[in-house]
Amino acid sequence: LLEDVPNGYETLRPVGLYDLLAAFKTALDAAPKVDFHEIGIEEVSAEERTEFILEVLSRRRQVPFFDLVSNVPRIVVVVTFIAILELTKQGRATVRQSDSKAGFWVYHKEQPPETLEIPADNPS
Repeated sequence: LLEDVPNGYETLRPVGLYDLLAAFKTALDAAPKVDFHEIGIEEVSAEERTEFILEVLSRRRQVPFFDLVSNVPRIVVVVTFIAILELTKQGRATVRQSDSKAGFWVYHKEQPPETLEIPADNPS
């Protein structure tokens, strides 16, 4: 079966809860840590992040989770993760993971491919 996968592609598999949580922890650890002396509220809603995710998916066939949460505050990582879970619960998105275990990929609910072309600029 692996012999049928074209060069430059990876086989995708369903993402389990452990895989989701591991990617979430990695994203949280990578989020900029900010020490505040003032207490401020970062206003971000699950609806805003849902719209953001769907807008990105309207331009790209798939998007790596880490692309959605790079260089954003930790609260935005948390809310984005919740938005992805809600989109999958609603049947509007699905997630898959490549064998490289470098996070997961988010797709519109349309049938996700069984293989994934890894862009040259993405080291995962």
